[in-house]
Amino acid sequence: MVFFLISGWDMAYHSYTLGEKMGAFPFGLTFYAYYLKMAIPVGTALLLVQGVSEFLKSLYAVWRGRWL
Repeated sequence: MVFFLISGWDMAYHSYTLGEKMGAFPFGLTFYAYYLKMAIPVGTALLLVQGVSEFLKSLYAVWRGRWL
């Protein structure tokens, strides 16, 4: 997961610094591609937070002998 977080962040940051755009929309609208690329590191960070939460709940269950 850490690999996806780091590589996804590098990819999104690189896209942001280049100002990467997607211009295949009607009426000349532009869409910045780094918005979509930021979904990878944000989603990975949320999964890591959930994993830490589940780990702490499991430790509590082991020590107290009951689940939350």
